[in-house]
Amino acid sequence: MRVDRSVALAVVRRVLPGVVAVSAVLLAALAGVSTPAQPRPREALAAEKGPYLQNGDRTSMVVMWETKEAGDSVVEYGRTKDLGQTARGENGTTHEVAIAELSPATTYYYRAVTGGAASDVRSFTTAPDRGANLTFCAYGDSRSNPLIHQRLARLMSAERPDFVLNAGDLVKDGRNADEWTPQFFRPLRELMDHVPLFPVLGNHENNSRFYYSLFSLPVDSPGRERYYVLRWSNALFVNLDSNLPLLASAPQMQWAAKALAASTEEWKFLHFHHPPWSSGGSRTSRPVREAIHALATAHGVDVVLTGHDHQYERNTVDGVEYFVVGGGGAGLDEIKQREGDATFRLFVKEYSYARFEIAGRRLTCQVKSVKDEVIERLTIDKSGGQVKKTEALGTVRDARLLACNLPRDGDHGAGGGDEGF
Repeated sequence: MRVDRSVALAVVRRVLPGVVAVSAVLLAALAGVSTPAQPRPREALAAEKGPYLQNGDRTSMVVMWETKEAGDSVVEYGRTKDLGQTARGENGTTHEVAIAELSPATTYYYRAVTGGAASDVRSFTTAPDRGANLTFCAYGDSRSNPLIHQRLARLMSAERPDFVLNAGDLVKDGRNADEWTPQFFRPLRELMDHVPLFPVLGNHENNSRFYYSLFSLPVDSPGRERYYVLRWSNALFVNLDSNLPLLASAPQMQWAAKALAASTEEWKFLHFHHPPWSSGGSRTSRPVREAIHALATAHGVDVVLTGHDHQYERNTVDGVEYFVVGGGGAGLDEIKQREGDATFRLFVKEYSYARFEIAGRRLTCQVKSVKDEVIERLTIDKSGGQVKKTEALGTVRDARLLACNLPRDGDHGAGGGDEGF
């Protein structure tokens, strides 16, 4: 019988791939080699928020996301994109899944699953053991301008930080559920899916219940998530709620003093919303300023990170660096009441963030604008037995630089230079 050639070719094309696949599996089985299990294709997860990372440390990470409809909370994860392990949380619309028993300084892949629908596979890296290098970014007051916020988020993501700090005022009104996605979670989607973010309360959150349901933070203090400690490598971060009393006798301040006194980390940071030193006009009262500074100097705090006023500013007081990193998106401020020359370093009216890198006993800070310009550089070096600091103005030279006590052109050559102080 004569067979039509075109028909024969069609049959071969349909049958051959299946034969090849089956043969490969049989050959692998005969050779005693198992084929890697691939994650099953899933319907795309329609998440309102996330997935995003929270409360990471050396051996754990929290994955959160939000869906319109209630469902199960499952995270599939592993050291390769094949995943292979599963963690579960409580059912609901706000999903929170803690992954435990992880290894330090290790990259894991994960995806969030609800109702059989899954997110894309993302990744995160756990905190390292003590003494490893550390990189993090800090900014604040990201409310009200999602486009600026998103640009800053993308720039920070490119810095490859271990984590990000946000000094509060995340949205215009934290009591309004409709603001959290467009003003905060959507601009941060491409950052928080692989980097954990640690916020503090600003005044605009209004101590809303949404703040506590949407974030998973350490609960090692009497204030639970309202104020807490973060430890990463050789650095301690004491995160406070400056909407609460900040005098020395206040419970939060007494707790902070104990946490700092017990710390053996080389680098110590305070992180809260309202600035003790600021030329933007919203500095704290003198008694609060004195209480914060007494806490910082008594316990060897190196850096204080704040927001509330919408600018980048730095003041140096008795060796403590006070930063205002409130240029995260809210409308920018002018100088209203400039700090004195004894403490003041510079004031820049620009959307910006600060990048910190710690390597042993040396800290380097580089502050960058939303245009990816360097605003200033600061180095603190403790390696020689004495603290040596150098500072240099970056490339900002136009009307955005409202006041500056840093060296400029003519002092140490173009672009400033380093100056000990």
